[in-house]
Amino acid sequence: LDFLKAKSNVLIVIIPRGEKQKQQFMNYKKSDAVWKEKLIIPDSAIDTLSLLYYADLMIGGGGTMNREAVALGVPTYSFFCGPIGDVDQYLKNTGRLHFIATEEDIFKIEIRKKSEKKINFSKNGKLKEFIIKEIEACL
Repeated sequence: LDFLKAKSNVLIVIIPRGEKQKQQFMNYKKSDAVWKEKLIIPDSAIDTLSLLYYADLMIGGGGTMNREAVALGVPTYSFFCGPIGDVDQYLKNTGRLHFIATEEDIFKIEIRKKSEKKINFSKNGKLKEFIIKEIEACL
């Protein structure tokens, strides 16, 4: 978080895994005036697919949200420390998912505004077919 705090034009949305983690991040946010402006912690469940669609970057602990971000073309970094599953290994090997394994890896995170090119869901017909095509393309 401190790495991101030092960057200009960064707005961070944190989705905590539970109430205890939410409280930890709320305390962190309250501890610094800069974080009051840059850190968003939703009060309740949110539409994460829409959030990812508009995101310039995803950093997560691994799992579904990371894979959804990759499928939406969002640069994605994982700090998951356990054994890497086959899908994530494939995404890593193809350069679509990056792992943060050391403190030095944090500085490899590229923070940049993505192009305004967005996915045109209406052009692709039904959302279901679009998602299936994207998954097939990854495989």
